[in-house]
Amino acid sequence: TMPGCIYWKDLNGVYLGCNKIFLDMAGLQFEDEVIGKTDKDLCWYKEADALRQHDLNVIKTGLIQEMEEEVHLIDGSKQLYSVVKGPLYDENHQIIGIVGTSINISYRQELERNLSVAKEKAESANRAKSEFIANMSHDILTPLTGVIGMSTILEKKACTEENREYARMLHLSGNELLRLLN
Repeated sequence: TMPGCIYWKDLNGVYLGCNKIFLDMAGLQFEDEVIGKTDKDLCWYKEADALRQHDLNVIKTGLIQEMEEEVHLIDGSKQLYSVVKGPLYDENHQIIGIVGTSINISYRQELERNLSVAKEKAESANRAKSEFIANMSHDILTPLTGVIGMSTILEKKACTEENREYARMLHLSGNELLRLLN
């Protein structure tokens, strides 16, 4: 019922037992296929020396250690595990090995990679948007200033009240657009 692999080894790194999830990870069916073996005998034999060093560190210090371990599985995939290992004691409180639990966090690594790519894309799109707005503001600003200036002249020289009102609305609209650009 545990969410990850659980296993225990003696001082020599020989497996004494494990749970079903560990068996599945190793591509095995029965606990007897693990008992008496070391990491060099299992599908993650390439990482056996590094795993052994972690075990020896726990045995030497007598402290619980948290780490990440990357191992090759029976299907050939390389998976990342969050690992907690601690000393295994006998009834006289003597260290006789280690006990460990490993939870696959490869999906988290993939999520972090995807988030990083998405963040970079969003930042790139934001930079492009900012450049576009800056360029468009500059390109629009020059003719808009001309429109505002001409509407002022038209308002002053309009022959009828109706034409003066049109020129004033054009002037106000131009100033509002200029305010938005700024």
